Amino acid sequence: LRVGVWVNPTDNELLRCVRDGLVDVVQLHGDEPPAQVLALRDAGVPCIKALGADRASGLADPASCPADALLLDAPAAGSYGGTGKTFDWSLARALRLRHPHWPLILAGGITPDNAAAAVAEVGPCALDVASGAETAPGVKDPAKVRALVAAIDR
Repeated sequence: LRVGVWVNPTDNELLRCVRDGLVDVVQLHGDEPPAQVLALRDAGVPCIKALGADRASGLADPASCPADALLLDAPAAGSYGGTGKTFDWSLARALRLRHPHWPLILAGGITPDNAAAAVAEVGPCALDVASGAETAPGVKDPAKVRALVAAIDR
């Protein structure tokens, strides 16, 4: 699936990209309200909502985050994520225990060296890996990708 990543987009922008076949799934990393996420889902657009792990601890019920999946990332003051840093995974584990029905994607500093531990501790449905599998920003390293997959296939 092709996942498009946005921060505070308009509904028209998102729907146009899906309608034009550019992306299959929308991933939102900004201050998008639950109503916007719900509108996308009502339009048949699969949606992932990213939150800093510090904000996710306050999620009480599915209505507070009506996305198809929740992506937890390292808190990033003054930024919307993408720092490549890990966070206290016990926050993600606690959310999984409170809401086992929510598909949870774990992000933030995932590398071949810590991927197996992340899966064992949190039990996410997926890992979001960027800098942990790159030789330079935006340049994936096939050897790092293979090492990461091997680490979680054990």
